[in-house]
Amino acid sequence: MENQARQVLDNGRNAGLIKQFDKYAIAPRIESVYVSFAQFGVPSLGTDLYFSPNPKLDGQNSIIVGISVVDTTTTSAFPNPPATDGLSTADLAKFMFVASNNMREQIFSVPLPILSKAGNDGKICQVFLTEQIWQNCYIECVNTSGITSTMGVWLNVYYIPYGE
Repeated sequence: MENQARQVLDNGRNAGLIKQFDKYAIAPRIESVYVSFAQFGVPSLGTDLYFSPNPKLDGQNSIIVGISVVDTTTTSAFPNPPATDGLSTADLAKFMFVASNNMREQIFSVPLPILSKAGNDGKICQVFLTEQIWQNCYIECVNTSGITSTMGVWLNVYYIPYGE
């Protein structure tokens, strides 16, 4: 059985159907997106904080294959962090990421801690989103304790544009 599995993997690699996944690169493109709470005020329970339109991330233009949230412990690894405060690892649990389609139907939702590389052994959370309209995607507040308008959510979205 193990030899059969090894043979399938080898055949897939040789045909270019299987690529090595590592914690650094899972897609040819990365888009950093940020939702500042300052534009909405202090979020209240159940508030939906929508992302700005980004046609590159819409399902008709690309497949989103990974999402990671940048928290205060990983912000320093990036050259140009947003001017507002990020979320601590504890604060991530107070929010959900929700992806929606053009009918505003939820097609994917996940608590932000699941998108944290710190909670995933340094790996990016893999997804396969093809129907999303980015301006219909949002961050939902599920707990307001300790949240201020100076904070925000920063995501790195890994995607494959159609045609690449």
